Amino acid sequence: MTKKHFNLISGKKDLTNNTSSYTHICSAITTSNVAETTIRGGVTTTSRVVVLLHILIICAFTTANLSAQPITITSLTQNGSTAGGCLINGGPTTGASITGSIIIADGLGIPDFAFMNNTNITSVTAAGSIGTIGNNAFWNSSGTITFNNVTTISSDAFRGSSGDITFNDVTTIGNFAFTNSLGNITFHNVGTINGDAFSNSLGNITFHNVGTINIMAFLQSSGDITFNDVGTIQGGAFLASTSQIYVPHNTTDAKIQEFASAGYTKTIIKLPPPTYTLTITSAGNGSVEVDGTPYTTTLTFDEDDNVVVEFLPDAKHQIKSVIVNGTPASRSRTYTINSIAKNYNISVEFEEKPPARINKVVVKKGRLIIKPIP
Repeated sequence: MTKKHFNLISGKKDLTNNTSSYTHICSAITTSNVAETTIRGGVTTTSRVVVLLHILIICAFTTANLSAQPITITSLTQNGSTAGGCLINGGPTTGASITGSIIIADGLGIPDFAFMNNTNITSVTAAGSIGTIGNNAFWNSSGTITFNNVTTISSDAFRGSSGDITFNDVTTIGNFAFTNSLGNITFHNVGTINGDAFSNSLGNITFHNVGTINIMAFLQSSGDITFNDVGTIQGGAFLASTSQIYVPHNTTDAKIQEFASAGYTKTIIKLPPPTYTLTITSAGNGSVEVDGTPYTTTLTFDEDDNVVVEFLPDAKHQIKSVIVNGTPASRSRTYTINSIAKNYNISVEFEEKPPARINKVVVKKGRLIIKPIP
């Protein structure tokens, strides 16, 4: 067998920081008999073994690091298969065989069956927008998924999927798109949810904003569903659903009745309102009251509460400055927050009033003269 020779010591250069060198060495070692590998450069027999072990450790570390890097997908081409049915970046890797984390290039659509039945993907993200996610594209897949702008989620696209999924903007969710899905799903903005889109879904679902929910969209769903804002609910949208539905604290009775008219039979739970804090710092001689009560520590208010802050200078003092969330405000004695919807940090400074000016009046040559008294 031909021996492979490697000179690991080249002057004072330390190859431990040279990944490409180790990759080359690793490749050579794996294609030869380790027992036949020798190392030149004045290394003793004992040192050869130590250095060889060092190489093998670096090999394993380098290989692990390389395999952990996300794979960027710039092209997806259907190859006629119905499971993992696409070639990735021209092949030979397919949607069925790819593993680890993947990044979908901006504007790239996802073909039908692209990653169907692939449970070895750990995460999928998009570098930008996604046009259309094809039929059965992630059927029975796993791994976390985060997509931004999506035009259409086609039929059965995520049927039976088990990973947690987040969408920022979706125009249309197709029929059976998430049927039998197991993971937790979050949508920030959705235009239309079509029939059976979430039928028999088991995971928890959160919608921050939905335009229209069509008939039987949540047929027999069972996971918790949270709606922060929803437009039109078609009749029968929640037929046979056992999901617990949560809505914002200020949801109207009329909107709750829409759920009931759409086939929902359980009691809808209103979520507690969001809360916000008010923190005030004071300098100088004066005090602060909030809603008529002396301020002593940070206060918490429910969303939409009205809050009145009063700045009360001591005798012979006045308000020097008021700063609200970093911006100078009026030096008025009262600051009002209407329908609080964010945290507030207010600082007020009091100062001593300047002494009153005392003048004397004299008449000189028939003229009235006013002079300040020093």
